[in-house]
Amino acid sequence: MIEFDGVGHSYGDRTVLSDVELSLPQRRIAFIGANGSGKSTLARMINGLVQPTSGRVLVDGLDAARDGRAVRRRVGFVFTNPDSQIVMPTAGEDVAFSLRRTGLRAKERARRAAEVLDEYGLGGYADHPAHQLSGGQKHARAGTQRAGV
Repeated sequence: MIEFDGVGHSYGDRTVLSDVELSLPQRRIAFIGANGSGKSTLARMINGLVQPTSGRVLVDGLDAARDGRAVRRRVGFVFTNPDSQIVMPTAGEDVAFSLRRTGLRAKERARRAAEVLDEYGLGGYADHPAHQLSGGQKHARAGTQRAGV
């Protein structure tokens, strides 16, 4: 459950969110609206990437501002531009990167990443440079990370 309790946010003198009261029980959500309406700010507050200037955001009872690390273990976040999410040189390494804190050995991380790439139609791309994937392939790769490899 994601809850916004009296949430507001300003960038300097410009207020982008004011007194947001919202409960989101769904596991998957998306925000749709006009450019500059605060969608990205609202979404980034869920996993503590942006701090509210007023109110609080709770994820399963955890305060996203204070407990960001624990919240990010529960919340996946896919950026609009998939290039913003690429951190490793190859698609396989990039997907396996999400498993780095699981305690799995590198070989097992690579195996699991290859399985998930295959599931998303990218089976032959584990050694392919991540930045050279097509736009659709990058979105699929971002989905593999969200799938929780």
